[in-house]
Amino acid sequence: MKEYLKKSRLLLHPKAFQLYIQNFPGAADFQQFHNNRDHFIYIDTPEELFARKELLIDECAKIFLAGKNLPSKEAIFWSPELKKEFITYASDNLKVSKAEVSRYVKF
Repeated sequence: MKEYLKKSRLLLHPKAFQLYIQNFPGAADFQQFHNNRDHFIYIDTPEELFARKELLIDECAKIFLAGKNLPSKEAIFWSPELKKEFITYASDNLKVSKAEVSRYVKF
């Protein structure tokens, strides 16, 4: 991080350093990039992977609920059709299978 912020390459690969220079005009841009959330699922430890998927599905549930004007995540289970609609919504947005979403839908 220090090399990136001070723009002095000692250990970084030249290509990585060049990409940084091209994409981040200033330290604030670099910091903002790292503070942004994304909806990608990365390969980490099994515990981190589970927590990441759970967090992303929870975020999808909040957006889904807001669009339906429903009071809580538990409302998704009020009808089988609503649950199925949410699973499809989360699957499409997270680019994972419906079966994968179903494993985490336990609000």
